[in-house]
Amino acid sequence: MVIKIPKIEDIPVEEQTPLVLMLLEYLNLLAEENQALRDEIARLKGQKPKPKIKSLPASNPDAKTNLKHKASGLALPSVIKQKI
Repeated sequence: MVIKIPKIEDIPVEEQTPLVLMLLEYLNLLAEENQALRDEIARLKGQKPKPKIKSLPASNPDAKTNLKHKASGLALPSVIKQKI
């Protein structure tokens, strides 16, 4: 069962009470610990742990476009990058 933990930015300001913030932080800590335990179980079984994938910041849309082109093996000239 996968539950998406909301980001602090997704919670309206009027609902960001100290209790909500504390519980959200605690949920994130538990999720990290849970993943570490799952990775340890996988390692003990001789399997590979889940890879750590860095997410792209939402403030840089060009990075996502450039990443798509790098992944597909295409190298875009700088003139085309400026138009995208």
